[in-house]
Amino acid sequence: MLEYPLETERLEQHINFLVKNLSYYEKEGRLQLLEVLSSLVDKFPRELLDKYAEIFFFTLMLRSINDQNSQCREKVTVVIKRMLKNISQSKAITLLNTVIQMDS
Repeated sequence: MLEYPLETERLEQHINFLVKNLSYYEKEGRLQLLEVLSSLVDKFPRELLDKYAEIFFFTLMLRSINDQNSQCREKVTVVIKRMLKNISQSKAITLLNTVIQMDS
């Protein structure tokens, strides 16, 4: 996805496919998918990561709450932390403010 030029629509299809499969039945499958997402978070250019930050962040947050497996929850936390470190500060503030507003 990083080295082969994809149209925006096709890239979104790939990302949606990955995010949708975070609810995969087998924990090994979820862990592998989290590895892929971790790699994307590390390698995506900041602009691209900012663009997809909401879908990654909120899907991962739900996964961290709903996943029964502690190993998966820990990996989700690692991916969220990496993403927050790699996105722009303004995007991180927006995401965190949204979470705070949801709690109020």
